[in-house]
Amino acid sequence: GRLYVALADYYIRRSHFALARDTYAEALGRVASVRDFSLVFDAYAQFLESLISALLARDGGEGQDDPGAAEDLDLLMEVLESLVHRRPLLLNACLLRQNVNSVHEWLKRAKLAEELESPESAARVFAEAVKTVKTSTSGYHRLWVGFALLYESNSAAEDCGRIFERAVVALPSCDALWLAYAEAEIRAGRHAEALAVLRRAASSCPKSLSVHALLADLTESLSGLGDDLRGVYAAMIDRKIATPQTFLNYAAILEEHRYFEDAFRVYETGCHAFRPPHASPIWRTYLAKFVGRYAGKKVERARDLFRSAIAEHDHRDAGLYEQYASFEEAHGLAKNVMAIYDAGVRSCGPGDKLALLESWVSKAKAFYGVSRMRQIYQAAVEGEPPEGLRDADVRDVCLRYARLERGLGEVDRARAILRHGSQLANPKDPSGRAYWDEWNKFEVDHGNEDTFREMLRIKRSVLAFYSQANQHATTAAAAAAATGERGGAAADEMAALEAEVEGQNGAAAGDQARIPGFVKAETINNNPDEGGAAGTEEQNNPEDIDLDLDDDDGGDAGVEEGGGEEGVRQKAIPEGVFGSLKRKEGASDEKPTFVG
Repeated sequence: GRLYVALADYYIRRSHFALARDTYAEALGRVASVRDFSLVFDAYAQFLESLISALLARDGGEGQDDPGAAEDLDLLMEVLESLVHRRPLLLNACLLRQNVNSVHEWLKRAKLAEELESPESAARVFAEAVKTVKTSTSGYHRLWVGFALLYESNSAAEDCGRIFERAVVALPSCDALWLAYAEAEIRAGRHAEALAVLRRAASSCPKSLSVHALLADLTESLSGLGDDLRGVYAAMIDRKIATPQTFLNYAAILEEHRYFEDAFRVYETGCHAFRPPHASPIWRTYLAKFVGRYAGKKVERARDLFRSAIAEHDHRDAGLYEQYASFEEAHGLAKNVMAIYDAGVRSCGPGDKLALLESWVSKAKAFYGVSRMRQIYQAAVEGEPPEGLRDADVRDVCLRYARLERGLGEVDRARAILRHGSQLANPKDPSGRAYWDEWNKFEVDHGNEDTFREMLRIKRSVLAFYSQANQHATTAAAAAAATGERGGAAADEMAALEAEVEGQNGAAAGDQARIPGFVKAETINNNPDEGGAAGTEEQNNPEDIDLDLDDDDGGDAGVEEGGGEEGVRQKAIPEGVFGSLKRKEGASDEKPTFVG
């Protein structure tokens, strides 16, 4: 860019103004960066403005009209106006020189050509774009769509269809192109042609959900429920491109034409095609439609459906429990309603348990009265996660339970319930403060000085407990952080200690190899002639275990009681060890004496 500006400045200094204008025009058509383009464009515009100013000054100074000067002035004014008017196109051309495959810039250029020049210029831009841009470029089909819509906007529907035909030949598997083609035919009022286009698109793009959905809608609007529409939906289901909304739409169409069992089969197919949570809308709609259709006529079948739905959702969907309980309330038994709510509170997620419990309590109040409400509240308060409620929910249940007992005049029971729930109410938390405020109000209304002091004592103990727990948590976190910082130093210290211990063991072993866990045996020399003083001196091994074992073999040869040649002595065995056996042996040694 600077070289072009310098060259043009050279021509200007030599008064070759025409060559300077040509240089600037060539530069605007060849620079490939926005910075160079701005530099050249500003220099060119400044040059034209200076020429116009010079001509105006010369005409004013001479004070007479010069036809040649007027023509030159008009020409320069026209060139400057054209330059400013064409600036967006020139800048767009510069950007396309950077990336000729930019679909966005080609579309922008076509729009500018249509606005600044004419639709024919825009058509030429599109024709050049579809030939220049690679077909593998992302968004390439938008060039064909824009090309065809250009003819549509100028009331040339036949040419629009011709462009789309060329486009689908170039890109047969582009579903967006097929959809734009069909929508153009629909806007033109040619619904049969649009239906034919969509059928071709369904064959070319068998996995396109949008194509099949538009084909189903157009088929329904033209021919209603028939074999064609059933075939479209069957193809979507067989090709596994149907969504839950597709099943709902198909079933709704069947219900409108009173094919209820066919609609129920569609619902069942959709329920088995997806897993929760995607299948949840299908299950809920299916159950609502079935109950609305048959009410209490097919109770067992409805119960099987509800059980299947709950099992598919791993017994954690509170909405299904509510729906099942409503059905049993309307067409079943009250005990079944209670059992359903009980199973729901035990099985559903922690966030849904409290709402389900409220519904359960309200139904129990309507069916059984206060006694059953007490049982439900008692079970909820005593339950433990995962089947039980969370701590915050247990605290709320305790408040409701206490209100119930207070309304019945059971002040002591209400106080005991409040005492139980106070263990879960931190006085520093907002929810905990609300709990203690309500207990305080309760004691003001129904208590005395002793009960109020007991409440304050419990509050202090609970506050101390939570403060100590927070302190322990803070201390543990600080200790963990300190341990992490000292981890490297501690590892080095342990390595040094291990090396020191190994060095000590090596020095003690000498040149002999030391086997870990092995105790070396030592010989005691009892012969004073051979060993001298060393033979009589007892060698003690600190690792020896002193076992006081007696040799119970009294019949060994060469061994005498009281000492022997090797200095081994044999101790006499006490008679109490053998008992009567010894007496029998002694009696057998003596010969019997007969008195004749």
